[in-house]
Amino acid sequence: MTFGEKVRARRLAMGPSLRQFAKTVGMSYSYLYMIEEEGLVPSPKIVLKLAERLQMGKWFLIQNAIDAKTKALRERYEKVYRKECPTGEKG
Repeated sequence: MTFGEKVRARRLAMGPSLRQFAKTVGMSYSYLYMIEEEGLVPSPKIVLKLAERLQMGKWFLIQNAIDAKTKALRERYEKVYRKECPTGEKG
């Protein structure tokens, strides 16, 4: 489950709509949509706000955000590597 999927699942379990929840966190619903559906990983301050409003462990959600950022960065670097080194040259 991705970071955004975890946020969405918890929000839905709590009941508020995307717009309602975004308002309580102090963000636009489109920004929350990008987190939940498009893989955007927000700043640490936003992650902590989300954890508080979702009644989730702050460290748990921070760790999930770190994992998501690391995965995205790895994928970006690997894409460039494959393009620049199509033969798989190492070193």
